[in-house]
Amino acid sequence: MALLLPHSVFYHIPKTGGSWVRGAIQKAGIPTNEVGVLGPVDMPLIDSRGLFLHATPQAVPLQMFAFTFVRNPLSWYQSHWAYCTKNKRWNEHNPFERQCASDNFHQFLRNALTYFPGGVSNMYRGYLGEEYTLPGGFVGRQEPANLAARLDDFQHRCLYTAELLWEMMQSEGHAMRSLGYDREDLSCFLDQRKHSPLPATNHSTRS
Repeated sequence: MALLLPHSVFYHIPKTGGSWVRGAIQKAGIPTNEVGVLGPVDMPLIDSRGLFLHATPQAVPLQMFAFTFVRNPLSWYQSHWAYCTKNKRWNEHNPFERQCASDNFHQFLRNALTYFPGGVSNMYRGYLGEEYTLPGGFVGRQEPANLAARLDDFQHRCLYTAELLWEMMQSEGHAMRSLGYDREDLSCFLDQRKHSPLPATNHSTRS
């Protein structure tokens, strides 16, 4: 669902801090209503039940100011894998989780690169439009890339090798460039035990 406020609407993209946003709005005492999906939406990274909570502007087209939040695609994969693995909760109804599930983060990434290349970029495009701008609205960033270094003990299992980080940067190049993540220091995503220098051409990521 989309969260309808008195003068705006919030679209909750999965794994981008939206639950915190909903909670903060509730604690502030701002009156809200939930608006349901009006029709089918093709979003492979989100199952049909998830779309009930994570409605897109196309599914719930409201003519008012809209806002949403994104995160670095690299940390999105970390967060998604950590949540599913820690909670032993891979959803068979979700095509992405069904085909990518693995207890090994690197295998999870390889599965995502094989079966859903550019998956986060495509998901963001479904919310924000082709240029990742959410026309007439606001796109906030959940965190700068350097905050991804603040991982708990469990999440230290989901660090990238240099090779996998580079491959994912290529796969998610459109969103990385459009949202400015390709201009940030991404070394915090690397497993320092297996560290090798990143290529110097971060800005050349492709969609």
